[in-house]
Amino acid sequence: MIDYAEALYHEFIHNSLFLDDMVNCIFPDPLSCENEEALTTSTILKKKRPLDKSFHAANVSIGIMHMYHLLSDKKKSRMYEEDLKRTIVEMNDKTQFLGERGLEILKEMNHFINTYDFDSITLSLSGK
Repeated sequence: MIDYAEALYHEFIHNSLFLDDMVNCIFPDPLSCENEEALTTSTILKKKRPLDKSFHAANVSIGIMHMYHLLSDKKKSRMYEEDLKRTIVEMNDKTQFLGERGLEILKEMNHFINTYDFDSITLSLSGK
C-alpha cells in the first residue's frame, strides 16, 4: 500500500508543478532547458537531464522524503539527501533558465537542503 501511495504522491507533485508552471511560468523558455548548458543531474535518475525534468525530480524527491518522514521512516526520509544536494547546487548555477516562480521554488529547495525542516512542509500543505 505504501508503494501505491508513493506513486500517487509522486505523480501528484508532477501535476502540481505542471499546473504551477502553466499559471506562474516556472520555465519561461522550456526549450532552452534542453540546451547543453542547462543539463542538470536528476536527483532520482542520477544522470544529466534537461533542467525542467531535473527540477521536477528534485521536487518529487523532497515530497517522497516528506511522506516517509510522516510515516516515521527515518532512513527513507533521507534517501535522496546527497543526490538532492547535488541537483540543487547545479541548479543554483543555472538560474537564467528559471522564471520568477522557478527562482522562488529553488530558494525553498535550498532552504530545505540546509534545514531538512519537514514540519514546514507539513504546515504549508495544511493550508495554515
